[in-house]
Formats: sequence, C-alpha cells, structure tokens
Amino acid sequence: MALSALLVVLAAAVASATLAWLSHRTVYRTRLPDTGPALGTAAGAVLSFFVVTMAFLLVNSTGALSTARQNNYAEAGAVIDLYLAAEKLPEPAKQQIRSKSEDYLREVIEVEWPQMATGHVDLTTFRTTYQLRQIVLDLPATAPTMAVRDARQAVADVLAQRRVRTTAAGDGAPPFLLVTLIGAAVLSVLFLLLLGWPRGRRGIVTIAVVGGLLAFSIWLVLQINHPYGAGIRVMPGAFYDAIDRIHLIEATGF
Repeated sequence: MALSALLVVLAAAVASATLAWLSHRTVYRTRLPDTGPALGTAAGAVLSFFVVTMAFLLVNSTGALSTARQNNYAEAGAVIDLYLAAEKLPEPAKQQIRSKSEDYLREVIEVEWPQMATGHVDLTTFRTTYQLRQIVLDLPATAPTMAVRDARQAVADVLAQRRVRTTAAGDGAPPFLLVTLIGAAVLSVLFLLLLGWPRGRRGIVTIAVVGGLLAFSIWLVLQINHPYGAGIRVMPGAFYDAIDRIHLIEATGF
C-alpha cells in the first residue's frame, strides 16, 4: 500500500512539474494579458471546493468503516449468544444449532468475505442463517421457555446484523463525487500554472509538491472509499474472535 501511494505521488509530481516547465516555456513567451487577480480568485475557489469535497468523503468513509466494524462485532456476538442459548435446548436441536453456528462463522470468513470486496454476498451463508432460524422456530413445546426465547432473540439479531453488513458491502462514494474531486485537483494545478506563479526551478518544485499532495489526497480517499473492498478495509477479526470463544466454551464443557 505504501508503495502504491509513493508511485501515485511521484507520478503526479512529475506530471505537474512537466506542465510547469512547459508553461514557463510557452505561456510566458506569448505575453498574454495580465489576468492574475481573476485567475487567483478562480484558483482559490476551485482549491477550496477540492478541500471541502475531500473532507466530506473522508469523514463519510471513515464513519462507514467504524460503523461496519461495530456491526460485525454485534453480528458475531449474536452468533455466540445463539450458541450459548442452545445449551439448555433439547437434542438434536442443541447440536444442530451449535454446529451450524460455527459453520456460519467459517462461511462468512472463508467464502463471503472475499466476495464482499466486489460488492457481492454468498447465498450459501444466507441459507445457513435461514436453517438456523427454522431450527429455532421448530423447537418442541417441551423446550425450556427462557432458552427458546433467548435462542429466537439471538437468531433474530444475527439476521438483522447480517442484513446491515451485506448492505454495507455495496457502499461507497458516488462515482460523480470521485470524478469531481479529481477534476478539482487537476483544475487547481492548471490555475496555478496559468497564474504564472511561481517561476523558475523553485516554481517547478513547488508545483510538483502541490500536485503530489493533491494526488495523495485522492489516493487516500479511494483507499477508504469502500468498507470491505478498498485498500483500508474492515477485516473479519470479529468472526475469528467468535470462533475462538466457541472453542473456549467447548473446552470448558458448557
């Protein structure tokens, strides 16, 4: 990830420096009329628009990442609650619920998680949750009332949190906003070049730095744009933790 960021910054810096060098060799020789104040105002407006758009996307994407992590722990916790609620249920429902609960966690990690990176979900994992729900609904009338109530509440929580997670798999900033952000960055550099400031080698270096910083900002937004598919994304740590807790419960004989 660090290498990709470095390559993006260097490429943008080189492109900006090349444009600055070309503008110094062409624009200044044409002796165009001085429109510095107007161009300066336009450059400031475009750069401000870039900053506002970038800030909005960063805040929105960061919030989506945090929310996705919290929802994942809620979903994994609901699976553990269902596993614990099965302790007081009669056989074969107890073993079926516990077996399918662990199967569900592994399916989410091994099958569904890679698919969510592309905005898709796994139908097999959906089927497992519905099978769990059906087992709980078919519990005999002789089953302990409190255990049945806890199991039904837990499976309902699993389904609810799963819907939240699978919906978030398709989240991301609208392409129009991303295109707008890139366009604002390009226009910011172009306006600075049209202003004719700064000149000389120092000016070329300055433009290169500005271009590199703008490119890094865009790269950063793209890295956190999708909670499950971008470079900085949510990992299935909550579900790994849930499997470890299930094994701990089994080891204690509960």
